[in-house]
Amino acid sequence: MSQRRGCLGVAVGIVLVLALGAWFLGNGYGPLAHYDEPTMSPGQARARIDQLVSRTMAGISPAPTYCNFSYASERDSAHWDGEPSRLSDLMGSLDICTRISPARVPVLLDQITKAWQGLSSVPVTQGAPNRSGYPPTVATLNAQVPGVYMSVQVLAPVASGATQSETVEFLFHAYGVRYQPTHDYKLPGPAPTSSPPAPADDPYWSH
Repeated sequence: MSQRRGCLGVAVGIVLVLALGAWFLGNGYGPLAHYDEPTMSPGQARARIDQLVSRTMAGISPAPTYCNFSYASERDSAHWDGEPSRLSDLMGSLDICTRISPARVPVLLDQITKAWQGLSSVPVTQGAPNRSGYPPTVATLNAQVPGVYMSVQVLAPVASGATQSETVEFLFHAYGVRYQPTHDYKLPGPAPTSSPPAPADDPYWSH
């Protein structure tokens, strides 16, 4: 009888080990990665970024030409045992490809600020020019909504005679996203992905 009980105990132990192993290795991840707790699914992160891009574009008038929209997924660092993280950051980037005259930059930033003030959970902040930085900037804006950082930077002209066209860059940075590789975030998004042959001239923004 005792031998039978011993065999039964061994069998139960094996089942428990196998069950725990299946839980630890569920979805291809080891035990440490199970402590990663995403705050958004990939679909939720993309929908949030798309909404913020659309709301930002709607707040700028007259509408400039947008281009170079893309998604980029960056996985968090691996755990100490080499196990890949389940978490990532998802970035949505966007450029204004209308030629923006220096005199219109404050107007543009004011419109973006007003658009973001209705969205942001913290105040919209404007950074000082940093012409010695990399990249050199004329101005920056930063804001945050739950789960997403938003920023825009106006880059300084890089050569004599250059205009401030193709130098207005937006970044929408979602964090705590369950990892999914970049190529799974299918385009198109809410804005054009290609750049026009030349910076678009606009009767308002370019003069």
